Amino acid sequence: MRLKNKLATALAFVVFLSGFSYSIPLFARKYNRSCFTCHTSPPMLNEFGRRFQSNGYQLPGTIETTPIWMSNQLPFAAMLRSTFSWTKEEENGQHKSSTFTFARTGADIFTAGTLGKHLSYFAAVVVDPAEGGGYEAAVEVAHVIYNNILPMSNLNLKFGSFRLDLPYPVNLALSEAGYLVYEYASEVEAGGQVQSEFSLAEPQLGVSAYGFLPQVLDGLRYEIALVNGTNVNEDIDNTPDVYVRINQSVWVNNAPFRAGVLFYNGKMKGTEQENKFNRFGFDAEAYDPWTKKVNVYFQYLTATDKIGDEEKKMNGGFIGANVFILPEKLVGFTRYDFIKVGSEKTNQFSLGLRYHLAPNVFLTGEYMWMKTEAEGTTKSQSFMLMTHFLF
Repeated sequence: MRLKNKLATALAFVVFLSGFSYSIPLFARKYNRSCFTCHTSPPMLNEFGRRFQSNGYQLPGTIETTPIWMSNQLPFAAMLRSTFSWTKEEENGQHKSSTFTFARTGADIFTAGTLGKHLSYFAAVVVDPAEGGGYEAAVEVAHVIYNNILPMSNLNLKFGSFRLDLPYPVNLALSEAGYLVYEYASEVEAGGQVQSEFSLAEPQLGVSAYGFLPQVLDGLRYEIALVNGTNVNEDIDNTPDVYVRINQSVWVNNAPFRAGVLFYNGKMKGTEQENKFNRFGFDAEAYDPWTKKVNVYFQYLTATDKIGDEEKKMNGGFIGANVFILPEKLVGFTRYDFIKVGSEKTNQFSLGLRYHLAPNVFLTGEYMWMKTEAEGTTKSQSFMLMTHFLF
């Protein structure tokens, strides 16, 4: 979809919404609370935000019955993002290129709310600059939630297009550097062309049973999902993929320690190939129990792809930290990623700083470095300066 009037429509829409929001996004506006009620720094969720999400985008412990069309609040929010970046690339020790880029403004538009008792929904549309000018819009996720089937969000059902409940969801990260192990793709090819591919980072079509059990120690989260596994609207296999995740929390001096495991098993069929693949990983994160200002997290993941008699393996992970230097104002973040696929090794490092001019207006600077070793060695460095406006 090409938007001929470029960003004018999206901008007008956002400005229109801001008149109702006092520049505060959707849920903060609805419940008359600060963005920091659910976020340590948007989009990163705190514990209350996780509970809010688990409860079908309703306040923890509550069950809403009023549908969105009977509410006096518009159930929309939007985020504008503008980016300046510098990138330098090297190949086998030789300078390859340097580029400076001012990216045109993009936008994310969100809608969510209650459809009735035990029924809610969430949808997001991404508007990005298109090649050759203009803009393109695409529905990123759209799902309906049957929530609180069991009390206290013990059991919920989700139908439609959604992101898997990964330990560190891509869309909730402070860093713009992608997680290498989540973006790693399984593929089915024919004639040298990719017919279908799968990566944990992308939304899936399917159904998910998930919940939060506060009565198990200090809180157990789980998800069991049946999905199509291809990240497209048309499935190429009649057997659903299975995703399972369990995460346990234990609180020490009002600071959470979490540990979990995940497993994904799937199959893709093409005209010439069949790919049976799986993912297995474990993760952990902790906040320091003294100041509650340092968050350290870790993920390790393995992958196996079996295409005919050929087997391909991947292993890797990441370790990172978020430091809330001035809570609700200034946050620093860093992460180291590593991945190995056969003889190819890739390492990535990122370091960033974010400053909030207001809860919903912030400026982010981030440095990223990447090195890939295969038949040769390639390196890249980049610096990104990004502004976000949430309405």
